[in-house]
Amino acid sequence: MNLGISCYGEIGLNILIDILSDDTKVEFVLTNSDSNYSESIQTLCERYQIKSYTDIDMNSNEFIDIIKLHNINIYFMLWYPTILKS
Repeated sequence: MNLGISCYGEIGLNILIDILSDDTKVEFVLTNSDSNYSESIQTLCERYQIKSYTDIDMNSNEFIDIIKLHNINIYFMLWYPTILKS
């Protein structure tokens, strides 16, 4: 199973920490640079060797390409400020 995650802010960071503490394999994390926690999220990704992306529009072709690139089966939005459109 390939897992992708969008996380934002303090709550998103804390949930990501909980997920990673269970040795869950995460393919990539998406965050926004306008969060005070963006650097902490990126540092956590580096520590766990997880690819991280910043400021990608979730409703863009670029985001779809990232999902396909990582062959994502499940995607979690952890306290993310963008609405994903179908």
